[in-house]
Amino acid sequence: DLNKKLDFKVTIDYWDEAAASHKLRSLFESAVSINCPTLESPLNQGDTLCESASAFLVANAADRRTGHWLVPPGRHEYKMKVPGGLGLPYETSVHYIWMHVHPYAESLELRDLTTGRSAWKGYVKNDAHKAIVLSTDYYSSPRGMVFPKDHEYELISTYNNTTNDKIDAMAALWMYFQEHL
Repeated sequence: DLNKKLDFKVTIDYWDEAAASHKLRSLFESAVSINCPTLESPLNQGDTLCESASAFLVANAADRRTGHWLVPPGRHEYKMKVPGGLGLPYETSVHYIWMHVHPYAESLELRDLTTGRSAWKGYVKNDAHKAIVLSTDYYSSPRGMVFPKDHEYELISTYNNTTNDKIDAMAALWMYFQEHL
């Protein structure tokens, strides 16, 4: 029975303009997600092939991709080069990162291919008995981490499907960068 009522409370705090100008930063959002290819193509060299769990996202006829895929039983890693780097208009710093994944995800990493190092990696806590994500890591810092505009990046998602059936998956990062005014 899906006909349920939901009651929740939200608290919103406001700062006056003087306090905000000294304590708050103007940020812009950039999101990246794994859109894995569903067929072999020269256009997706290096990206992990997957089985679609939803309608295709079509970049062109030779490169069919999906944002929701099926994970067979066991541990699997899904990689995708982020097209155009992160699309940053200038070198800037990230101050907040959060991720969205489905149950059975273990981690999501943004790897800097230019330096060969991990830019950020978050881990997932799943319920031991139910298909429920209990919590995910996030990044938050007033100082921030610098992201050069011309670097190339890759997303790496690790899932550990402990069931006997295929499960649906996705992986996305939302990042909030310093806006240059």
